[in-house]
Order: sequence, then structure tokens, then C-alpha cells
Amino acid sequence: MNVLRDELPKIEVTVSSQYSPLLAEALTRAKLDLAFMRAEPDMPGLTYQLVTKERLVVVLPSDHRLAPLDEIDPRESRVRTS
Repeated sequence: MNVLRDELPKIEVTVSSQYSPLLAEALTRAKLDLAFMRAEPDMPGLTYQLVTKERLVVVLPSDHRLAPLDEIDPRESRVRTS
């Protein structure tokens, strides 16, 4: 942050974490200029630009039935009821 402040002394940078719907609302109300988030439906006033793609990671207890697998189909991660 200090590097950015040194290069652009009149810029204000705030880093925070929020859910995508709240970020989208803040963008539409001009409370934010930029946000990293998932696309929100029904927000026609926003323009989305893909920055990067990341793998989805799941964290499991070591004794979980899916823990030994290298890859998991997301549909398999649903909670099963008896």
C-alpha cells in the first residue's frame, strides 16, 4: 500500500471484504469505484471484467469419505442424509 501511496499520493485505497451482493450495491451507489467479486444477476449498471480464474478448493477432515480423492465433483460434496 505504501508503494501505491508514494506513486499516487492523492488516491485513497481501502481494502475490505464483503459479500458480492453488498459490493454490487456499493458500486451502484458510487460508494466504491472497483470491487473484486462474483457477477451478480440483475445489476445492469455494472460491467464485469475477468481478472483471473482460480481453482475451487474444499477443506475436509482427514477421515472424510472424499478426503482421499485428488479431485471432487462439486455435486459429491453435498451433505447426505440417511
